[in-house]
Amino acid sequence: SIKIVWMIHKQTKLEHFQFHVMNSIEFRLNDLSKQLREMQKEYHDYIQTIGSESKINHDII
Repeated sequence: SIKIVWMIHKQTKLEHFQFHVMNSIEFRLNDLSKQLREMQKEYHDYIQTIGSESKINHDII
C-alpha cells in the first residue's frame, strides 16, 4: 500500500544520507592518515640529518 511505499522511500533516503556521511568520514580519515605518514617520514628524515650532522661535527672537533 501507500504507507509501505512511503516507508521504503524514507528508508532509502536515510540510507543514502548515511552512506554519504560515512563516505565523507572515510575520505577525510584516509587524507589525515596520508598526512600523518608524510609528517612521520619528514620527522624521521630530519632526525637522521641531525644525527649525521652531529657525527660530522664531532669528528671535526
